[in-house]
Amino acid sequence: MVDLRKVTTGKLKLGKRILIYGQEGIGKTTFAAGAGRVLFLDLDRGSGEISIQHRVSGIDSWDEVLAWADAAVNGETKIDFDAIAIDSATKLESMIHLHLLANNPTATIEDYGSGSEKGYGRGTTATVQQLRILLEKLERIRAKGKHVIFTGHSVVRKFEDPKSTGWERYE
Repeated sequence: MVDLRKVTTGKLKLGKRILIYGQEGIGKTTFAAGAGRVLFLDLDRGSGEISIQHRVSGIDSWDEVLAWADAAVNGETKIDFDAIAIDSATKLESMIHLHLLANNPTATIEDYGSGSEKGYGRGTTATVQQLRILLEKLERIRAKGKHVIFTGHSVVRKFEDPKSTGWERYE
C-alpha cells in the first residue's frame, strides 16, 4: 500500500552537497569552517589555527565517524548547526581502510578479504560499501536542510612517459 503522506508539492528544502577539492594549503579547511554554524569533524587535525565554534577533534576511527554522524542525525549532539563538515575525505578513506584491515594491520587494501573472498578490487568494493553507510546518514542530515561539506586533497605526481617527455598530473 502506498503512503500518500509522502506526496509533496513545490520545492524541497534540502541542504547542499559540497566538495572542496584542491592542493594542500589553499584554504579548503578555512572555506569549510566559514560556512556558518558548522559541526566540524576535524579528522586531519589541521584546523587548529582557525576559529571554529563546533570543532570535533580526536576522532581516531571509522566507528567514531559513524557515531558522530548518527548523533548529528538524531540531534544527540545538542549543537545547533547549519552544516556538517568532514575534513578530509582523504583521511576518511584511510580510516575505512584501517577499519577493514583491523585483523591484519600490515596488509594493504589490495590484500582485503580471505580465501575465495580475496581478489582484485575487493578492498575497493568494501571501502565503497562502508562509505555508503556514512553517505546514507549524511543524506538524512541533508534532508533536514543542513549542508554536507567534504574537503579533499589533490596530489600532483610526476608521470614519466617512456616514449615521450614526462608531465605532472593531479591524482
